[in-house]
Amino acid sequence: MTLQRSRTILALACYAVSALACRAASDDWAVAVVAYVRGANAANGYTNAHAALGEAARATLDWNEPAAVTVINPAWLPSQIVSLGDGGYLALEMGADVVNEDDPLHPYGVDLLVYGNALFGAASTAGFYAAPWVGISQEPAEIWVSADTQTWCRARARMADSFMPTQSLDGDGNPSDYLRPVNPAWLTNDWFETEPPWSYSNTVAAYEGAAGGCPVDLSDLLTVAGAPTNLAAARYVKLVDVAGSGSTEIDAVARVAPVPEGGVVCGLLLVMWCSARHHE
Repeated sequence: MTLQRSRTILALACYAVSALACRAASDDWAVAVVAYVRGANAANGYTNAHAALGEAARATLDWNEPAAVTVINPAWLPSQIVSLGDGGYLALEMGADVVNEDDPLHPYGVDLLVYGNALFGAASTAGFYAAPWVGISQEPAEIWVSADTQTWCRARARMADSFMPTQSLDGDGNPSDYLRPVNPAWLTNDWFETEPPWSYSNTVAAYEGAAGGCPVDLSDLLTVAGAPTNLAAARYVKLVDVAGSGSTEIDAVARVAPVPEGGVVCGLLLVMWCSARHHE
């Protein structure tokens, strides 16, 4: 293979990687605020609805020191979250359609992730990684989706700003995947059982490299009247604060990345390699 041909393959590969990266950055998150109605007790200083646009936070502060977003230290800066307030709501437009796909294209059939700033509370009698959970700080909101802003459907048994709290790092300190869902089975786990106790270490391990967020399957929705339904795709997401639950905070909304995306570049490289070998 000539040096020039090798350089051409490398250039094309870099272009393919860059194209996929740009698509992820621009398409996978909410890009516009459709409506924001502030509820009665929305937190002062946290009413900039545009804080919910773009990627979810990976870093925040811990006692005024820079720190990673974790299940015990969520996003809380005014630039990172928006407060809905009692009975308030926020409607967002996604950068591209959230398409209803089953496993394995979308792991566990999850199509959408909503990131809030819920956090686990730990007992203070043990070390940081071993302190058992004693509760969760949450302020739930209903999740509604729509293809056109005219007909809305509610995610069944799914609440934003609740389980699962955001975790920006895996157990080895590597960045978590914000476009991949945690197994929804963990939503019904008893995180506060005493034997075995759940704590930071085994909770992060259960995430398996995902970043948390509330998982939504577009096949598991309810109409306004409460009848089961589904959507082939959604472009809009509305978060509605549950009255009496406190003030929901929303960080971001993401669509789940299809699993084969990582293989697209490999496939492209293989095609280019075979082509180059054929023309040697």
